[in-house]
Amino acid sequence: MTMVAVLLAAGESERFGSNNKLLAPFLGKPLILHAARPLIDLEADHLVAVTDSCAVRALLPEFHCIAPDSVSRSQANSFLAGLKAAEDLGADSVLFSLGDMPFISTSLLKKLILRCTTGTASVSSCNGFRSAPACFSSVHFEALTCMTGDSGARMFTNSLPVGCAVKTDPRSMADIDYPEDIEKWETLSQSDRSSRKQGLETAL
Repeated sequence: MTMVAVLLAAGESERFGSNNKLLAPFLGKPLILHAARPLIDLEADHLVAVTDSCAVRALLPEFHCIAPDSVSRSQANSFLAGLKAAEDLGADSVLFSLGDMPFISTSLLKKLILRCTTGTASVSSCNGFRSAPACFSSVHFEALTCMTGDSGARMFTNSLPVGCAVKTDPRSMADIDYPEDIEKWETLSQSDRSSRKQGLETAL
């Protein structure tokens, strides 16, 4: 069974301003590296990153980097480019994750793959809201290829049976859209670390 993990890192960053948000410093390193690490640790058969940024590409030597097929930088075009690359690599299943989601864990990705293996698809879910990461077996590739618009994948995952949903926490599904999100999540992360440290010191 060939598993391909795809990191989507070519979407527009209009809400973040003129800078590429994936290169923004976050907890000591570029945002994209936080999203990439869990996929690297996953030990998938192939790693693919969809990006049109030379700077992002340089940060991802473990990935086979490809550009979107269209001049449009919509997430839908990135998704389709990643899906085509996975098919070309002979994928039996493909896992999609987003470059602006820094708190995804390898544990969550493994759960998604396992759920997809026992069924035909899986999607992350928190309080009824479904989002990436998501995993699809090859039986869905044709239907996914026919999707149009940025809402296509969302409509598809929302139509999946309840059993395809893998529950996770709000932090895991957090994404970075605005510069203020960087500051907010850095502050929350540092606060969490301080709380854990104090708890450990108390226990000792």
